[in-house]
Amino acid sequence: MAAFKLVLATAAALALAGCAREAPKPAAPSAQKLVGTSKQHLLACAGQPAVDYEQAGLEYMTYRVKVTVGEGYLQSAPSIPVLGSVGMGSKGNEILCEAGIVLKGGVVEALALRSDPPQESQTTTTMCTPLVAPCLQP
Repeated sequence: MAAFKLVLATAAALALAGCAREAPKPAAPSAQKLVGTSKQHLLACAGQPAVDYEQAGLEYMTYRVKVTVGEGYLQSAPSIPVLGSVGMGSKGNEILCEAGIVLKGGVVEALALRSDPPQESQTTTTMCTPLVAPCLQP
């Protein structure tokens, strides 16, 4: 029951942070190693979060990064004024990655990842785990 409340609290936190478009996905097993980590360690390795607030005795932190996927080749080729650009392919798709972290008593209780627009679970995990990767180093 406590785990259900924690998952529910995490989902509510992400919804309150403007992330209600999709349910958060569980973080990769490697990212789950952050559970039990202190807030001080998290701030030291991941830096300041984009969102940080407290509610009902829990602290909610959200880290965000934009990732470009599917970038075409020759995007950095110079443009020739008479002929135009020689770049080919698209500039790619920008995806917002978020890591939502719930802390209780200054200790990480839960971590969830999400992407916007939504991606498959494995893709979200691959793209968004780097948000907390510096904290996973031994």
